[in-house]
Amino acid sequence: MLCAVVLTHSNGVRLSREQLRVDSPAVGNLMVREYDAHPARKGKYARLAYRGPLVRADLLKPIFDIQLVKMVDQGFLLQGYEIEFKDGVTREYVQGWWCKPASPGSW
Repeated sequence: MLCAVVLTHSNGVRLSREQLRVDSPAVGNLMVREYDAHPARKGKYARLAYRGPLVRADLLKPIFDIQLVKMVDQGFLLQGYEIEFKDGVTREYVQGWWCKPASPGSW
């Protein structure tokens, strides 16, 4: 599904409504899939990807253990955890995606 997505958090901290209004959305194909990385950790994750004739690339870091938090006429909110690997340490941050359906060429 082609969507325009605005991140609702930065390093786990919720952004203000004003910041959400001024942020430019990332536009790409929203995909929700199941994962089974470990018997103790199963769930769903979401990716926003660009899919061109020769290229496939993530536009945002995927979010894991997603939940549909809100759905209204204007769009929907997915919330989960963004995983960061840095300096040998794994961190998980709360992340939300405010998603609006988009049509090709609308952004």
